Amino acid sequence: MSNQFARLPLQRKVSATLLLTIAVFAAISYTILTAVITPAFENLELSAAGSDLVRAEQSIRADIENLEAMTADWADWDDIYEYVSGGNPSFLRSNLNRSTLEHLGIDMLAVYAGDSKEMWGMMLVDEEEQPLRELNVLNAGNRGFNLLTAHEDAAHKTAGIVSTGRGLMMISSRPILRSDSSGPVAGAVVMAQFLDAARLERLRERTAVMMSWSLFEDFAGLPGHDVTTLAENSVNTEVKKANVESYRLLKDVFGEPIMVLGVETPRRITALGRQTVTAAMLFLLSAGLLAAIVMWFLLRGTILRPIDKGEWTVGFLPFFHAGPGYVTLPPLASGSYTHSDGGRSTWLTPFAHVSRDASGEITSRHALTYFEGKNYRLLLPLIYGLEKDGRRH
Repeated sequence: MSNQFARLPLQRKVSATLLLTIAVFAAISYTILTAVITPAFENLELSAAGSDLVRAEQSIRADIENLEAMTADWADWDDIYEYVSGGNPSFLRSNLNRSTLEHLGIDMLAVYAGDSKEMWGMMLVDEEEQPLRELNVLNAGNRGFNLLTAHEDAAHKTAGIVSTGRGLMMISSRPILRSDSSGPVAGAVVMAQFLDAARLERLRERTAVMMSWSLFEDFAGLPGHDVTTLAENSVNTEVKKANVESYRLLKDVFGEPIMVLGVETPRRITALGRQTVTAAMLFLLSAGLLAAIVMWFLLRGTILRPIDKGEWTVGFLPFFHAGPGYVTLPPLASGSYTHSDGGRSTWLTPFAHVSRDASGEITSRHALTYFEGKNYRLLLPLIYGLEKDGRRH
């Protein structure tokens, strides 16, 4: 193979060398771009997925806080305080009814006396009234009963997520106090909203995030999910072909794992990164190819054709070369050119060249390339210094 290449004309050798150079340049450029740009876009994508998960969780927290605010507004109220204390019977007729739940946008409202006795309660499921006992969590004997229906002091409150017989709910319970927030505690007000499909859809629209949730037990039973790595304040990420899936564990009012919040983030940023790499490669290849074409035609017209015709001879000088009137340190190469009139031009390519006259005085210095012809001396591309008679070196 090497012998065949050696027998090729010089123009073909140069062409093959230029093509090989472009190919190596393209490979190196692609390696650098994919090693630097692509990971940067992937990191941005993971960061965006984490931000989507935080936004989804904050939307649920915001709804819980809003539920807490409504509960607090009802709990610090003289009218309800008197009602649970055995007075103000008109409060039941004017405030404790279905229209109140619909006006507040809640799915359950319950009022308890100081001994955790239920004074009034209502739950709406698909706009139908259902008994509170179906929730289980408010039944006597359930561990959530005392937590939600009895408060030790005015500062005690409960809010968060619970699992009920009707599914997941956001729930808030506050002690009933007077309007000035003074006590003693007379009872408890409990409000709740279902974390159902309708709420999920509203949260998706509000956050512009493709979010979902599932019970912790259900998530643990799905193949490919390692629940041992889930933590309340950490993000678990799974990179898929079309999207990035992020998960976070949420706990209930008892501080135990209850649900896994998940978010799917489309891999648009990575797609943009691939487009960026492709565009950069096209630009670099186009620029490299254009430069190679220009270089080829310049070499072909000025050097390759004369050499192929035998008009140029090329050779190498030793590391150090000295002669009458000049010194070269170190000469890289030299050659000669035959004129049509039989004259010869010689050229050298040293890093440095110094010319001196017969007395040893320096008459010129130059770097890079030196040409010496029959009737001329020429330095390229850097020319400076004149002989004493004014002729240019």
